[in-house]
Amino acid sequence: MANVLSREYVIIKSLEVQHWLYYKWTSFTHKEVQDWGMFAPNGPRPSAAAYAGTARLMANATFVEKPELHRAIQGYVFTMPDKRTLLVLWHSGEDSATMLADFPGDMECRDVQGNQFPHAGREFVLTAAPVFCYTKDSPQQVLAMLKEADISLPEIEGEFNVGQDGQVQLLLKNLTPNPLEVTAEFLNEKTKLKLAPNAVQTLISKHALAMVAKGELKGVASTTKGRKYSIQNTLTTHGIAPVANGMNEVLSLPPIAVLNHAELHLNNIDYHANRLWTGPDDCSLELRMGYDADNLYISYQVTDDIHCNESAVHRLWAEDCVQFAFDPNCDAKVKALQGKTGLFDDDSLFSFGLSHEGAGLFCHLSPDKGLLHTSMQGMQATRDEAKKQTSYQVTLPWKNLGIEAVKGRIFAYNVIVMDADAKGQGAIYWMQLTPGIAGGQNPEKYHYFQLQ
Repeated sequence: MANVLSREYVIIKSLEVQHWLYYKWTSFTHKEVQDWGMFAPNGPRPSAAAYAGTARLMANATFVEKPELHRAIQGYVFTMPDKRTLLVLWHSGEDSATMLADFPGDMECRDVQGNQFPHAGREFVLTAAPVFCYTKDSPQQVLAMLKEADISLPEIEGEFNVGQDGQVQLLLKNLTPNPLEVTAEFLNEKTKLKLAPNAVQTLISKHALAMVAKGELKGVASTTKGRKYSIQNTLTTHGIAPVANGMNEVLSLPPIAVLNHAELHLNNIDYHANRLWTGPDDCSLELRMGYDADNLYISYQVTDDIHCNESAVHRLWAEDCVQFAFDPNCDAKVKALQGKTGLFDDDSLFSFGLSHEGAGLFCHLSPDKGLLHTSMQGMQATRDEAKKQTSYQVTLPWKNLGIEAVKGRIFAYNVIVMDADAKGQGAIYWMQLTPGIAGGQNPEKYHYFQLQ
């Protein structure tokens, strides 16, 4: 956290902001705690030390420029009151990275706490911890040096995706500020292309995902520097059958997916080891789907030893409930490569629960603006206490989801079931088809669903 706070300070110093206030928020349950600042009632938090150290290192610094180095390398150039240039660098990835450059001979390097450390030569190892480098060279000289730097990180990031029509796509991202000539090979197809700096390009294959065994895809992207990057993904697709009798027919279908496995579906395997989740009878879910020209029909059969939800409809997500989300355009991976994470206006997110007020379906996000932040109809939820099962059934018009009911149409979807076993406790864990709803919205991780 010290590194994060220090990096935030550097970023804020590069903006035209005179004052800012640190805000601390903890817990997503009923008893959430909110406060301001870096000081607890009994004294400073550890973050105060990182703040003080960074503030001393950057006292009265004036922002000059943020050079484009690499998507994972952040750099900021400032001038100091003593006319020296300050260069702040860090690596935003999980591992370290090596930068080769003609660094100034007089460069003085310090860590977040202001401790000086030796540096000599052309090689500099960067981590998540910011380094503060001072030199008498001008900002222009420092920026010119950085422009010629060589960074030991991949030039390309690649992902396989599926379009709405079911065709396999290869997404390539240029991670550098320079254009790259690339040769991409996948599914016995070979394509040469030029990737613009920091750009994402989509290559559409002649092959449909249905033609790929087990959805296992492999490819190679090569640059003119002779570097090769392997790209490998397994794309999971579930089929949705057409139905003639709506929800009644859906209830008789076999489940599309069953969330009942600790390693595959529990959001944190430690909850199983610590006996917070004791098995499928504690919390599990069966997913059934069907469709016709007008609607998508979804049934969730939840097994839960203790049903507990006393929340209002807009807070159903905090206790026992089902949450589900759609990426109708299958474009979340493209957005993620562009640095745009989370759900967007063309996506949908719902919470579906059975509380002391009755069944409730709340729309958090939808391309249909008339549904936003509303309690919806077209659903029912019942509890069979003898069987320890809660049934959730919802009928969603296609027009509300931004999806066309055409055979072969693909969209991305995810579902989770939250589990709370005591009043006021809130949900302490959840079972998930994939990550990406609770604990961070990442629709690029969702499974694909295809209308049969």
